[in-house]
Amino acid sequence: MKRLLIVVAVLALSLGAAWAQMQEMQEPIPPCARNWEDAAAQGPMARMMGAVDTATHGGYIYILQGNVLEKHDMDGNVLKAIELDDLKQTLEEIEDEGTCPVCGMPMDVTGGGPMVDRKMRGMQARHMYGCVRLSADEEGVYLLRGGRMTIFDHDLNRQNSWRVSMEDCPAHQRVRQMAMQKMRGTSCPTCRMHAGREIDERSITNGYVRMWHRPAVLTPGPARINISVHELDLSPDNDAAVSGYLYPNDNPDDGLGLQMESVGGGQYYATVDIPAEGQWELAVRIMRPGEEDVRVYYNVPVGAPMN
Repeated sequence: MKRLLIVVAVLALSLGAAWAQMQEMQEPIPPCARNWEDAAAQGPMARMMGAVDTATHGGYIYILQGNVLEKHDMDGNVLKAIELDDLKQTLEEIEDEGTCPVCGMPMDVTGGGPMVDRKMRGMQARHMYGCVRLSADEEGVYLLRGGRMTIFDHDLNRQNSWRVSMEDCPAHQRVRQMAMQKMRGTSCPTCRMHAGREIDERSITNGYVRMWHRPAVLTPGPARINISVHELDLSPDNDAAVSGYLYPNDNPDDGLGLQMESVGGGQYYATVDIPAEGQWELAVRIMRPGEEDVRVYYNVPVGAPMN
């Protein structure tokens, strides 16, 4: 018995050590993947599939659970249940309108354009297409889901349906512009850190390099520098290595080395604490197998500290 206990203890220690070693060998989830998972969990598809809502009228209870709509009596008996056959169609319609049905972000921005505008459009689309509402009155049962309004009679027979469009209404564009101006002018350091600037692109041999930073308007203090390396066909260059050096224009010797971290997909980032306002220069070195090392330079203005 004692020998058996010793064998079990040795096996447990061995398995524990092996498991710890496997955990150490696993690469951490990159920040971009974590952000995408959060976005997908709040995206239109996830919110429609996980939706739960109720409505009552005329002594009946209507319950929406995901893709199923049910009619109950007051004792909880199911009188009728239908599967909403428009989920696939709705997801395709959302995608056709230029919005990703998974994460809710615009699909027509491949790397250029104002980052804040893209976020505003994505925020608006995600909430609109992810909104699920169920109601009922003497005329029928109403379901708003995925940017589509559907009307049923009280026996859950479909009567009418139409898309609720955002892009055709000028008021939506005015709201986004107002929100963009507010985000660009905010004095909140957290908002400023997450409001990216427009992407600045440089051509290199057989590819492109793109740089953008957060916050959108740099002032002395913490900032995040983002670099992406792409092939000529805009596919990510997964084999590139990137380094950076940020220095004042009038004093190249007094610069800051940037440790660029790869998050996959040709994406790299570094965080830096900019010590002073003024005109700064960012030198980015790109090293790719089979190509000569290249350097690209970006003007990086740093404004006065915000009060």
